[in-house]
Amino acid sequence: MSDSSSSPGSRPPANRLGSAPLVGVAGLERLTAAVDGLRAGIVELEQLPSFLMLGDAEPGTVTASDYATAVRQAGDFWPLLDVLTGRIDEARRLVDRHGLSPDGGSSRRVDELNQLLAAPLTVTLTDGARTLSTASALSLLRQRYDAVHQGVSRIDRAWLDVLPRVEAARETADRLASEADALGVVEPLIGRVRSRAEDLAERLLSDPISVDESEGRDLDRLVADAARQMANLRTGHDNLGEDLARTEEVLASLRVLRTRAAAAAEEARHKIVDPQDLVTVPARTIVDGPGGLAEQLDDLLSLAGDDTPAATPSSAWTRQRTLLDQWLAMADRLERQLVEAERRNRRDLDRRDELRGRLQAFQAKMAATGNAESPTAMELADGAWTELYTAPSDLDAAEAAIVQLADELRKP
Repeated sequence: MSDSSSSPGSRPPANRLGSAPLVGVAGLERLTAAVDGLRAGIVELEQLPSFLMLGDAEPGTVTASDYATAVRQAGDFWPLLDVLTGRIDEARRLVDRHGLSPDGGSSRRVDELNQLLAAPLTVTLTDGARTLSTASALSLLRQRYDAVHQGVSRIDRAWLDVLPRVEAARETADRLASEADALGVVEPLIGRVRSRAEDLAERLLSDPISVDESEGRDLDRLVADAARQMANLRTGHDNLGEDLARTEEVLASLRVLRTRAAAAAEEARHKIVDPQDLVTVPARTIVDGPGGLAEQLDDLLSLAGDDTPAATPSSAWTRQRTLLDQWLAMADRLERQLVEAERRNRRDLDRRDELRGRLQAFQAKMAATGNAESPTAMELADGAWTELYTAPSDLDAAEAAIVQLADELRKP
């Protein structure tokens, strides 16, 4: 396996022939550098496990479907290299024989070199014999190489990115499974992690091009979900005793809330004229009656002493934890219901208290501004006081009197 960052196809582009014509000794040097670079790249490429994977892909796989043609045409690497190397050797001999240099030489000798570099090459390829110019042969070799290297790079990326995730997922799944066994629970997410990891591992070996990098990230998220779930289970196991211990406190709080909500409704009915939106509070049996929360808790606590053969320590705690979580959820719903019931049942009482506060503020203002002897102000203040401090209170009438009192006190 090779890191794609160091794969042959990432060699500097200086080895590419480019579009300049092959002219003179300089052209020969460029041709030689390009061929040497490709030869080194091909040698390295053919030693890579990912290159072997491309050639061994089973028909019908994504890998074979995408790269069968490129792999077949990789058979053209060495025939093309051979004819190009032969042409380079021939040109070298001519250069050496005539003493040509990059700076030039006799025009006749240079023309002879240029004619040689431009002469056609005949090569037998996978699709038959072809006659190519030197530049075309080099370009074709580059195309063949790039096509294969693309597949090699894709396989390398999959192996380098996804395979470590698969290995990590397997190790994590084994550890989580051991913890689940110790707790006596079966966690389905662990099985899903294993199944997904095994599927990816098999495809990475048989059809790596079919594996998308996003599948590795998806596996990471699944592993994280499984680990998080096991952490919750461990916490549930470790906190079972503490959570059981606070259930009586929860019951006591619910009794208080129910009583307060009911008392608020009763007080509003007696002390407020036509109280609005009163909520019917559940009877006390919801906590302390047959089938109520207290009786359900007694049944739950009795599991701690269950010594039947089927009740292993692990199964006992899981049953207790499940039932306790259900009980706590019911208690939480009831608590929210009772808190809301008390708020709504006290709304008119709170409005009465708010109006009393406003009246007291205006009475203090009357005393401070010398309006305490004003007959109109006194009559309004007394009327509001009577409504607010004599049951049942007509809150609308009291508020109307306070509004009129405020208007009266604003008069010069």
